[in-house]
Amino acid sequence: MAKASIDHRMVKNLVLEARKIRALDPNESLRLLKCANDLDNANYDVVSGIAQILAKGSASLEAMQWSQKAIAMSPSRPQAYNSLQRASSRAGFTTTEKFGVWAITVQPNNHLSHLFLAEFLRNAGRSEDSQRFYRATAVLLPVLGDPYLRLGGIQLVMDESDVALNSYRRAAAIGVQHPELTKGIALAQTTVQNRETRSRVKINRWPQNTKAFEDVGKIVRDCLPRLSPWNVAPLTSKSTVFTLGSCFAQNIAHVLNAQGVSTTYLPMSENFNSSGANLTFLRWILKDQRDSNFDRIKTLIETNAKNKLKNIISNCNVLVYTMGVSPAFFDRITGDHVIATGDAHAISLIRDCEFRTTTVSENVENLESIIALVREVNPNTHIVLSVSPIPLTATFEMDSAIIADCISKSIMRAATHEVISKGPINVSYWPSFEIVKWIAPHRQRSFGDDDGSSIHVNFDLLSCIFEQFIKYYSGDAIIIRETDREIFSNIKTRFSINKD
Repeated sequence: MAKASIDHRMVKNLVLEARKIRALDPNESLRLLKCANDLDNANYDVVSGIAQILAKGSASLEAMQWSQKAIAMSPSRPQAYNSLQRASSRAGFTTTEKFGVWAITVQPNNHLSHLFLAEFLRNAGRSEDSQRFYRATAVLLPVLGDPYLRLGGIQLVMDESDVALNSYRRAAAIGVQHPELTKGIALAQTTVQNRETRSRVKINRWPQNTKAFEDVGKIVRDCLPRLSPWNVAPLTSKSTVFTLGSCFAQNIAHVLNAQGVSTTYLPMSENFNSSGANLTFLRWILKDQRDSNFDRIKTLIETNAKNKLKNIISNCNVLVYTMGVSPAFFDRITGDHVIATGDAHAISLIRDCEFRTTTVSENVENLESIIALVREVNPNTHIVLSVSPIPLTATFEMDSAIIADCISKSIMRAATHEVISKGPINVSYWPSFEIVKWIAPHRQRSFGDDDGSSIHVNFDLLSCIFEQFIKYYSGDAIIIRETDREIFSNIKTRFSINKD
């Protein structure tokens, strides 16, 4: 419709009537505003009113589109920004940020654009990312004190007390009246005054932006101690390595051998790979201690290989032990640990034995005993502890294998942490479990892309984990060759003295 033919009085009357009834009958109010828009589609009050009503309803995408139009028509007015924020908060994170960036693009010198995005990012838990938008808001509108109040809170949490105090003082000078301001100034002043008598707070934060997970190598490195727990990197091309544990430990051996590092592995099935079973097994190998499990152990390893295996453990430079599962079988009469040698055997044991999830303290005791056993025969080897990310395949104890696996892995991880926190010499932790369970899901699925199995870690993820493992423990001394997919295996095999 040509501008000259617009009936402005009718449009104004429709807008006024819509405002009167909006709280009581938002649908009728919306109908009137859309009628007004048919008469004048360039009227800010009409477009902004439609956006406000839609933003309070369920039509988030439509509300954002009307809000966009209103902002483009009059970028300095706040109503459309409020509607955009309300609607986009329900539409999803990426949509909200997208429209926030769009608002800044439309009017880069408008403080409302920056304030909208700053508030959203802070409320979404991305305080660090929000800082630059609060600063831009403060620059564009120096008389607005709230951005300085927000900046002070963020900076104080980040242990930047001097900067926080300055931000708080600027907010106070502008005239901000808020309980947080008084408390913030007092806390920042105290922190600054006591700076010489206190150590700086150590803060390691969860990555606030999903883009951070795109660089898996950096995220993995951030999980590791900033200072290596050794003076000389334990892994070189001339090292000998022994790995013990599930098929995950087996794959570490495959990769190291492919890189020319002499490695022997002792694979164990998950239902055998508890700390109690591992301890029983190593007591027989290293000290010739035999218990009621001896006959079952013989089904896993040839007796004549025992001395050769003891020799390997006694002389290896690095021993990698991957903790498997927490549940185990126990003799109902003696309470002794009972080793299950396979799925069928496990089912038969349930009739005569107690099946339960072991405690953190039990696993700490077993793990410390394993370390002590290894130290007796090889005091200088570097022991790398890890927790297998391979899920518990079944439970006889709980209603859900998923819940059982969570509890099992949590116990193993807590036990490992307790042992490591005591600072044993030449013992370190490798976060393969965390990489699979906490880092990888932010990028892609962790399991089954290669074979459809829900318990087999993806080849690409395995390659990344082991590449970072070699870099960390060799100090980049080993040149990593591309890993062939065929070297990975999810098949448990009997022990063999021969390497890959």
